[in-house]
Amino acid sequence: MSAISIFEQLRLGERLRVNWRVELDPRHQEMPLLTLQPLLENAIYHGIQPLPGGGVITIRARCQEGRIVLSVRNPKRRGRPSPR
Repeated sequence: MSAISIFEQLRLGERLRVNWRVELDPRHQEMPLLTLQPLLENAIYHGIQPLPGGGVITIRARCQEGRIVLSVRNPKRRGRPSPR
């Protein structure tokens, strides 16, 4: 777990749950430092923090056609339109 998610877990407690779906061996993959951190911070700030009950952030890492593919999903507040 990243340092930011540990810090946020302490701050948000049970409101923040993180589901890691890593489908590659990160020890053998090269990726620029801090690639995941801003994605995770935005998911916490915009997805979890506004929800009274919190929610789950799903982080997925996999290889596709020789490239690393990262995705971060967070819950969406009801009644808010999706960004275009």
